[in-house]
Amino acid sequence: MIAVGLMQAYFILSKSPYDRSVIGYAFFGFVIFYFAICYRPLRLLDQLLSNIVSDLSDAFYIFDPTGKCIWANEQGCRLVGFTGKNYEEINAGLTAIFGEPLVSDDAPDRRAVGEGEDVRFYSLEEKQVQGSSGIYNGSYLRIRDVTNDEREIQVRDQQIGQISREAYRDALTGVGSKSAYTNKVIELNEQLADGLTEFAVVMVDLNDLKQINDQFGHKAGDLYIRGCCHLVCEAFKHSPVFRIGGDEFVAILRGSDFEARHENVQSLRTAYSQAFEKPDVEPWQRYSASVGMAEHASDDNSFELVFKRADQAMYEEKKQFKEKHGSYR
Repeated sequence: MIAVGLMQAYFILSKSPYDRSVIGYAFFGFVIFYFAICYRPLRLLDQLLSNIVSDLSDAFYIFDPTGKCIWANEQGCRLVGFTGKNYEEINAGLTAIFGEPLVSDDAPDRRAVGEGEDVRFYSLEEKQVQGSSGIYNGSYLRIRDVTNDEREIQVRDQQIGQISREAYRDALTGVGSKSAYTNKVIELNEQLADGLTEFAVVMVDLNDLKQINDQFGHKAGDLYIRGCCHLVCEAFKHSPVFRIGGDEFVAILRGSDFEARHENVQSLRTAYSQAFEKPDVEPWQRYSASVGMAEHASDDNSFELVFKRADQAMYEEKKQFKEKHGSYR
């Protein structure tokens, strides 16, 4: 075809009188031929890219340097409800759904559309396109529906939060766990360094738990633990209570409970004494515990010092209980 074209051009130019229209016609033919040959691969590449993008499950948009949409794949048109041929109308649809355009193309932007159970989440990724000379030629926008991914993340976060809450709550009694107590001690030591002065520690150790477990089983022992714990919580309604061992509880008194600490501790001792002396209830309902309290002193530079005195006071009371009622092994 190239040879025939050259021969025809030679014949026209050599056999015919020179005419500007003929020369112009020949030149125009060469120009068309040149572009047809040279740009055919580019047209093929454009078609291939268009087909690839059209097959994507994501919405895809192409914008000119002024920001006007000049092309969108089928998913992109469906997302904004576009059915016409003027792609510039897509800009208004995108703004109505997602708000203002992206201001940076460094990372995808995640946006929520809708409310409540109907909310959907989308990842928007916009990239600028520059030529070899650095001239801005436009941009493309890729929008991906990530609703399922986002909901999976929310479920995992809820599970992690639930695990975290369970880790800081004693499963049997519902009060703070040993882990929660450890964190509270760290917090109080930090507050002591900042000038905290008014707080008290109450140490509670259950009496005869081993006897209840051995004679009536661990189910009865669990009921005994929960009943004893309930009395602690009733005595110190405005203070955190922690279970730090199988039969050991700690209450940290501040505020109104600290101000009424002596009355509250005496009230707890009275409640245990009355429960223990009830003859007409099951043995695991005769709640009993030894109680010790210590207050923060001016020379205490750590929580542990206050706790140690409370623990010692508790053991003094337990010693008296054993002397009066005997000791089970």
